[in-house]
Amino acid sequence: MFLFLAYELAYWFDHYLSHRVAFLWEFHKVHHTAEVLSPLTNFRVHPVDSIVFSNIVALIVGPTAGVLAYLHFGNPFVVDGTNVILIGFVFLTVHLQHSHVWLAVTGAPGRLILSPAHHQIHHSDNPIHFDKNFGSCLSIWDWVFGTLHMPRREREYLTFGVETRAAVDHTARGSLFLPFVRAWNRLPFPRLPSRQLLSKPATPER
Repeated sequence: MFLFLAYELAYWFDHYLSHRVAFLWEFHKVHHTAEVLSPLTNFRVHPVDSIVFSNIVALIVGPTAGVLAYLHFGNPFVVDGTNVILIGFVFLTVHLQHSHVWLAVTGAPGRLILSPAHHQIHHSDNPIHFDKNFGSCLSIWDWVFGTLHMPRREREYLTFGVETRAAVDHTARGSLFLPFVRAWNRLPFPRLPSRQLLSKPATPER
C-alpha cells in the first residue's frame, strides 16, 4: 500500500510539473493534442516526457521501498515485482480514462478514486479544467494539493485538445521534433527559427 501511495504521489508530482513548467509542458503537450481519446492515447507520449516521469518515480518510490526494506516491512500487495493494487486499477478504471465512456466517481469517494471522468476533464480544452486532476488511480493527492475538479454524475460534454490547434501537431515532425524547438524557445536563450512557430501563436501558459 505504501509503495502504491508513493507511486501515486510521484505520478501527481510529475504530472503537475509537466503542466506548470513551460519547458516540460512542450513535451507533455504532445499527449494533450489528442482531440479524440482512445486507449491508444496512452502511447501518444513524447520520449522526453517518459524519461522525466521514470526518473521522478524512481526518486520517490525508490527511497520509499528502501525505507520499507530497512524496517523489514513486507509488502503483501507486490507479486513478482508487480503492485497488484495498481494492476487492479488498470483493469477496472485506468483503461477507460482515455475514452469517451463517462464513468464518474463523485462525492466523498471521488476525493479518493480518480475515475475515467476525472481524467477526461483533465484532457478538456475548457480553461476551467486546466491543471486539474493530475492523479493516475487516486484523486487523493489532487484533493490534498487543491488540484481536484470533481466530475458530475451526469455526463459532461467535453471537447479535447489544446487551445492552439495546429495540423503539424498530428505529424511525426510535430510530435517528436518540434517540442525540442518549442521547449528551447521557452528558455532565456536565442530563439530557434521555425516557420511553423512563426506562423502560429505560441501555446499559452497553463
